[in-house]
Amino acid sequence: MSTTKTPASAPGRTDTARPGRLWAILRLHRTALWIWTAFVVIAAGALLWLRLGPDATAAVQLQAGCGTPGHRACNLTPASEDFYAFQRNLMGVGSFLRNLAPVVAAWAGAALIGRELENGTAGLAWSQSVRPVRWLAEKLAVPAVLLTVGTGLLVVLYRGLLDWAADHHLLTAGY
Repeated sequence: MSTTKTPASAPGRTDTARPGRLWAILRLHRTALWIWTAFVVIAAGALLWLRLGPDATAAVQLQAGCGTPGHRACNLTPASEDFYAFQRNLMGVGSFLRNLAPVVAAWAGAALIGRELENGTAGLAWSQSVRPVRWLAEKLAVPAVLLTVGTGLLVVLYRGLLDWAADHHLLTAGY
């Protein structure tokens, strides 16, 4: 009777062929994470442009020349178009960011869970010793942290923009 032994790896050497769970999850969802990263960079750039762009500079100069916010004479000048353009852009970005959460949740849920449910790997994992709660936590934890960091950055930039606009009297009473 012949027994064959499988060769053991050399001592002190790690097996690099098998990535860890973290890298497997990131590799599995890399397209979605790249799209999210590009979105965060573009949205952060738009928020910074709204704060530092020409509309903001013109709106601050117009408001400084008015004396009191909402003065009727200021609303009649041709330069007030910059002020209203700034407010329109600010309201557009604000409504976009407020409506972002449900879209991101649906998109992330579909991208992260849909493939496993479709291929049947979720059922296979659930029939093994892995509990569904643990399986979902492992699948969602890393991407959720990345989504939270990106969303947190956008929230901080937007709140900073609103505070700056309020300090310079660029917000109307209806905002």
